[in-house]
Amino acid sequence: MDRNKTYRVYNKCRYAIGVTCADGRTKSIDPVTDMNPDGGFVLMTVDDILTTESLCRVNKFFAKRMLVPYDEHNVEASLEDLGLVPRTVDTKHLDDAEIEKMLKASNSKFEEWLNKITDVAELEAVYLVARDSSTLPKAKLDALKKKIPNKNWDADADVKE
Repeated sequence: MDRNKTYRVYNKCRYAIGVTCADGRTKSIDPVTDMNPDGGFVLMTVDDILTTESLCRVNKFFAKRMLVPYDEHNVEASLEDLGLVPRTVDTKHLDDAEIEKMLKASNSKFEEWLNKITDVAELEAVYLVARDSSTLPKAKLDALKKKIPNKNWDADADVKE
């Protein structure tokens, strides 16, 4: 395997992700936006990818498919191709569709789901989707305020009584 082979690494999340390369440089990969639905990307070598994944203790960015590498033919590279041993990931990174689905679920189902989320990045994703929701029932807003208290929910959310 050529450890200097370069891949385009795309960010599939709604927030920027910072990575550390093998030589110690840091890069920020822009998030998915309406103007950039594929997400931002940076060029990374196999060594850079391996370094980034090894430094991530909680969020295994590549294993959770938060960061996705593509080769020179624009084909998604497998974890095995990169020299990463795929490990079982208990849960994949939350995507907008799943969050929106849970925002429409019953209040009790929503609270049960929300209480299981402990990852800060996942909570940020929930916040961003909920903030952009056209209407948010008061019970769900209250649950979100309790779980993610460091956000200005009153200014950000359109609450439905």
